[in-house]
Amino acid sequence: MISFLLAENNDIILAIAIASLFFALAYIVSSALKKKMNYSQSITKGAKFEGQVKVTLHKPYIPAERFRFYNALQRALPLEYTAFPNVGVDNIVKPAGDLVAYNAIGGKYLDYVIFKKENMTPVAVVDLIDQSFSITSTMQQDPVITKTLKAINIPVLDFYVEDKYNEKEILARFLDSQDPYTLAMLKKGIATKKFDRNYDDEQNDDN
Repeated sequence: MISFLLAENNDIILAIAIASLFFALAYIVSSALKKKMNYSQSITKGAKFEGQVKVTLHKPYIPAERFRFYNALQRALPLEYTAFPNVGVDNIVKPAGDLVAYNAIGGKYLDYVIFKKENMTPVAVVDLIDQSFSITSTMQQDPVITKTLKAINIPVLDFYVEDKYNEKEILARFLDSQDPYTLAMLKKGIATKKFDRNYDDEQNDDN
């Protein structure tokens, strides 16, 4: 009986020893892997790229028909405003708790965004529709962009690609999209810009 108990105790002790050895080996391996990963990450962070960068200049930055509209848009806008082409959606919004939705707009661009020069606040989005490709705007085709712009309550102006643009119409569309207070503040600025433009035209005629 005593021999049986001793044998059983030996088996238990052996099992405990094997289990302890297994956990010890697992801990050692885990620690080694963790150190290796941390070392690799530290090397990557501090590493300098010494290879050859293979890129080419992206030209033109925007197609000719879109550049033509861009020039008309800039001339039409009041002096207090400016516009930029190909603006990333994630550059005019910031996440408000929902990173999944915010990440969904990464890599998506707007044709043009109009900014207030004073503080570079986005005040309107312009979508230029090329009817040779589609009769609907890019934003209408992409629900993520549509929902994003609605969330920030920014007006969207649709224009079609044309051979020649009416700057007065562009200005009128922009002004209609702004609030009454902004319009009241713009009256003097618009008159000033109109005067300066007439003066420039007269100088060009004299030359």
